[in-house]
Amino acid sequence: MSYHTYIASDTPIQNIENPYIQLLSVNQALKQGITVPSLLLNSGINRDEPNVILWTENEENLGEITIHESDKAAWIGSKYPIATAMTFCSVLEWVYTEERAKELVVYIQKHLDVSEAIEIWRVWDGNLENGHTRKQFCIQQNDFNPSDLKDMFLSNDFSEYKIIIRRGKRGCYEAI
Repeated sequence: MSYHTYIASDTPIQNIENPYIQLLSVNQALKQGITVPSLLLNSGINRDEPNVILWTENEENLGEITIHESDKAAWIGSKYPIATAMTFCSVLEWVYTEERAKELVVYIQKHLDVSEAIEIWRVWDGNLENGHTRKQFCIQQNDFNPSDLKDMFLSNDFSEYKIIIRRGKRGCYEAI
């Protein structure tokens, strides 16, 4: 089982690129002294073709926070539908650590300077008919903290999560 994670908002969401990852051509990798598998060297591919090799110095770096815009329409009819009613949607890729959770909270707090709300979704592949339940929470901006992310991303159940973080002190008492 695997899941995908996305965030949604009523205002555009700023992208975050993982600064530790490089997408390289075979020739770029060779120039940097990176060992390239013989499978690639002997495959007949264009060695100048960009974005063939994903490279980082340390595998741990692959879990850094990456947020990139997603076309919501592309998910319609897929087996991984985006269920938000919000206008803007971005894919969130990361591996939970306490430090990264703190960084994500700061990012979300900053986003709420220009937005009324932001949603974080963790959706299991498939659908709710496969025994998944959805846990939904609404948190006021001032109450949102890394432990909310810990519960969401380190749970051992197959629940889907939706957390809505609202600016100020309004809106969390209404139905989600």
